[in-house]
Amino acid sequence: MNKDRELIRDRNTTLMNGYRRSNTINGKSLFMLSFYIMIMSMVLNGNEFLAGLRFVMIPLFFCMGTALIFMPKRMSMNTPIVFSIILCISAFISTIQSNIMSWVNILPLVIFNIFYILIVSSRYDENMLKKILKFYSVFVAILCFWMLIAYIFGVNTVNERISISYLGIRKDGNYLSAFLVPGYMIWLYSYLFGKKRLWKFIIAALIFVAIYLTGSRAAFLTMGIVTLLIISKLIFSRGITFKKITLTILLFITAFTGYYYLQSTVLFDRMITADSYTDNIRLQIWEYALEGFYNNPWLGSGIESGTYYAQLHLRWYTHSCFIDILTGQGIVGIALFAVIFIHYMRVKKVNFIFMTTLIISFFLPLNFVNGYESATFWVPMAICAIVSEYCKINNSINIIN
Repeated sequence: MNKDRELIRDRNTTLMNGYRRSNTINGKSLFMLSFYIMIMSMVLNGNEFLAGLRFVMIPLFFCMGTALIFMPKRMSMNTPIVFSIILCISAFISTIQSNIMSWVNILPLVIFNIFYILIVSSRYDENMLKKILKFYSVFVAILCFWMLIAYIFGVNTVNERISISYLGIRKDGNYLSAFLVPGYMIWLYSYLFGKKRLWKFIIAALIFVAIYLTGSRAAFLTMGIVTLLIISKLIFSRGITFKKITLTILLFITAFTGYYYLQSTVLFDRMITADSYTDNIRLQIWEYALEGFYNNPWLGSGIESGTYYAQLHLRWYTHSCFIDILTGQGIVGIALFAVIFIHYMRVKKVNFIFMTTLIISFFLPLNFVNGYESATFWVPMAICAIVSEYCKINNSINIIN
């Protein structure tokens, strides 16, 4: 009788454990789906420019809810979470003490910080990170193929600059290209340091062309920097080999061929000549916006104060997430982000270039567009945070194979 009871108890325990594992797997799958939708909503959101709160509210709260309910949490707070909380406090203080901004301005920032904390405080296995980066890079490739086909047929093309349309709204090329650049970086890095498949290189090259045709100088400059860093890792890691020489020659041949054909395009002077960068209207906008910093260097003049001061003279927004941080939260805000980014980059030596180029790919283009209080900024922050945690404890980037 006792043996029968033990067998029944063991069977019930096994069934219960299986049920819990099944629920965990289904819950994680639901979270992953919500995170994929959140990634897509950065571009497919019905707004020409940034992915603001009112345009991504449904996918945002769906993702936050699944992360809260289904994802296992860390027992202790890590550096990004602590500094995210301090960042919100800084934003609140700077905005409340401002005589030009309202406390309402900080609400989107607080909500996106809660999203960030929920994502960063969750635990991820290697397979989940692979899926996140793969989804991001594949989605970028699909968008770029869509753009190139549209370019061939003259659709969504204005002054030879291509984009996409969603719900009848043509996406601004600078915001679109800012989303696309990390996909280019992942494909190129995966080809050179993961499983070497020629089709990966071809996809990276096509993404490069699509981003070039958006006419975004910030994205073009970012791709150049990222490419040089990745090639330097290829050349200098573990000595010179025939395979490395071959790959390097292939890259330079592709670059030369691209240069030869792209120089005949209308966008060539805009993308290549130094004057097109130094004469940029953003420099004048930033000059006016920085009055918000000068008035209160330590704490800033409140969230969105940079745009307020810029629009006293011009009709433009600040066109820079980091100018928004500096004018809105001053030296304290910029210092907090510096600490967070340094924390992201403190990874295993073998992963340093990968993590550095990922951060540059996500955030250098954001220095030329608005979006600090939106998904445009905080989804990349969350992705970099969870990838960084993986790179701190693993000796190789298996997640990009």
